[in-house]
Amino acid sequence: MTIDRGSQNTPDPTSGLGLRERKKQATRDALVEAALELFAAQGVDDTTVEQIADRVAVSPRTFHRYFETKDAVLFADTAGRAAQIAAVLDGDDGRRPVLEVLTDAATALASMIVADYPRSAQRFRIIEANDHLRGRFLRVSEEIADLCAAYVARRLGLDQGDRLPRLVGTCTVGVIRTAHRRWIVDPALDITAEVRASFALLADLEPALTTGATGQRAHR
Repeated sequence: MTIDRGSQNTPDPTSGLGLRERKKQATRDALVEAALELFAAQGVDDTTVEQIADRVAVSPRTFHRYFETKDAVLFADTAGRAAQIAAVLDGDDGRRPVLEVLTDAATALASMIVADYPRSAQRFRIIEANDHLRGRFLRVSEEIADLCAAYVARRLGLDQGDRLPRLVGTCTVGVIRTAHRRWIVDPALDITAEVRASFALLADLEPALTTGATGQRAHR
């Protein structure tokens, strides 16, 4: 399925902000864009805060009002993505199957990733090319896994550190990462459908591992 990005009704994150806040958001966005362009052109290690700030015509001091380090630019959307998943999980009334709610949370995050194209794809490629950044990205993924594990524990009346919540949280992150990686290779891929297909495949994992077949359910 091909995604028509031009027809997506992505909400404007600045629509409810005052003039001062919109200006601050515009500066922050400009710093992110400048940093990504420089990182892609010359690498993260060879890019300085001064270069990023100069491209946006602000001072390094202004840069540090928004980001502690240059690396932090690459993870500027982390809090928003975690909040998106948390909102879906916290909104569950306990009536739906756990896996269904987790699927909705993961697809909500996937939709955010697609809406941020091509910046999301560029950011991911930069992170993947740097061992230090990949380690930080893994820690961010663990935070998402913890959110999901905590939700599963609440629903099942278990401790968050128990085997089942931890396993399900890790699997949820694995689903998101698998869909994300496949989408990076082929941006025409429907990433939300990929997320749902991966969850369906997890449900059919035992027969799939036995027969080597993914089954029809996993491809819907």
